[in-house]
Amino acid sequence: MLITDYSSVIFDFAYLYKRSVYYQFDLKQFRQGQYKEGYFKYDRDGFGPICTNEKDLMSEISSAIHDDFKINKKYRKRIDETFTLRDNKNSERLFNILNDK
Repeated sequence: MLITDYSSVIFDFAYLYKRSVYYQFDLKQFRQGQYKEGYFKYDRDGFGPICTNEKDLMSEISSAIHDDFKINKKYRKRIDETFTLRDNKNSERLFNILNDK
């Protein structure tokens, strides 16, 4: 299971079908001092629930353990919609695109 805040490493975990949770206890400060929200909206597009406090995070971890770290259907659907090709030919496709130029 991955616990992250805003890191894009969650895409790697999602591709591997690993359960994730966002721990965004400082969202307001993060938005003020860092990046504006872009195309990826965590509540709409994210691959796991968003926890904003330690109590909710601990509850999510307990739930994950109880569910044997299986991914909720809602997040599995988002993962499948994001990673539509799972045929081990990503490198070949990239090579062909780059070779055509």
